[in-house]
Amino acid sequence: MGFSSDPKLVFHAAGGLQPQRSMDAGATWWSMEMPLMDSERIKYWVSDPKHSSVMFAATTAGMLRTLDGGLRWKRLEGLDGESVGTFFQNAESHPVIYHATAKSVYVSEDLGV
Repeated sequence: MGFSSDPKLVFHAAGGLQPQRSMDAGATWWSMEMPLMDSERIKYWVSDPKHSSVMFAATTAGMLRTLDGGLRWKRLEGLDGESVGTFFQNAESHPVIYHATAKSVYVSEDLGV
């Protein structure tokens, strides 16, 4: 289960598959189209604490990002391997994201753009 900074916007993917979002705190759910590869699964969700429309889906093969509350998802290029941990630091001037895979640790100061 993933929670955005808007308590009504919630994300879920049972068993890492069939991702859904709710815009009414879980009362109703809608399926989301995400560019997951055949054997890829969502492991966990990471939210931007200051921007409710920004959410990350850490997967068994990298990371996906939405900037519009889950309407469109994009794979973040250059992240190789299974996600093992992500930390979102919201600094005064800009956010810093630390993302670890089984192979490396990545740092982004531009939401992974």
